[in-house]
Amino acid sequence: MPLLTLALACAPVPDRRDLLPAAVAVGVDTQDGRQLSVVVRLDDPERPPQLRYAPSALRVDGAVWPSAPIESTVRAQGPGQGFGVTRSADEVTLALPLRHQPLVLVDGVAALRSVELLTASQLSDESLDPFGIVSMVLLTEGQALADGDLEEWRGSRSLAVDSRGHVREGLTHWSGPRDGALAIVGRIDGPDLVLALRVRDDALLPGQDRIEVQTLQGAVSLPVQGAGVAPTPAGAHAVFTESVEFGTGLELSLPAAWLGPQGHGLLVRYVDVDPGEPGTTLASSPSLQALADVPAAGPPPRIVEQLQP
Repeated sequence: MPLLTLALACAPVPDRRDLLPAAVAVGVDTQDGRQLSVVVRLDDPERPPQLRYAPSALRVDGAVWPSAPIESTVRAQGPGQGFGVTRSADEVTLALPLRHQPLVLVDGVAALRSVELLTASQLSDESLDPFGIVSMVLLTEGQALADGDLEEWRGSRSLAVDSRGHVREGLTHWSGPRDGALAIVGRIDGPDLVLALRVRDDALLPGQDRIEVQTLQGAVSLPVQGAGVAPTPAGAHAVFTESVEFGTGLELSLPAAWLGPQGHGLLVRYVDVDPGEPGTTLASSPSLQALADVPAAGPPPRIVEQLQP
């Protein structure tokens, strides 16, 4: 008995983080001949899962995709009904525990190549560096005016663009949110889309740093300037606030029709040009293509719902 007790005491204790999947990684071929990977992080039940997207990326574990496509639903054990990845027609969907509606990961799919359930110990910032977080600005109905006064947005829930997964260029010399970050909030006011943005940058360079807003129907590039109206293309109107310690603020109005028929496809970037260094670009998504490929990306549903007693 003492020997058995000693053997049990020496057995490795499983990492509690590995008792449930922390992410689902899916690889597909698209109908236009591209390969892409989508990684859905599931490790925080208090927040929506993070959807990450990377064109022409291999599986997140570094392995080569199998030559034969997956034809049937891939299921894995988990809470509730478990996790299920299904290709149906040209869509790939992810069924999540305790939810009735699956999450659409990507459409325009020719073949489903790989599905992986990853534990927390398999994930790292380095393994996810090739993947950009797909984040869509939450647009609500309401009145808003692009006049440079951000008071009307007080208390509104904004989208933070401030993590490694949002850095599309210059990750090696980006030192964190103080070095460049965005907060974005938006409203649809009749025919107008009105955005309010705050830029955080500890070394703001007017005339060089810039904010870029791209939609399915048009784009606006706004070099940072002092308070006042900024030059914009026809149909747009932009007003900068006074620069403050954290950076600056901006209100921008665009025709809501620029968003396209589905009401999504809004990509916001901040390009930070620090002296003596290549520029750093943070973006709400890797590309408009990512937003078009992942129509259900913002925001994905919670993976766990509180059950009624």
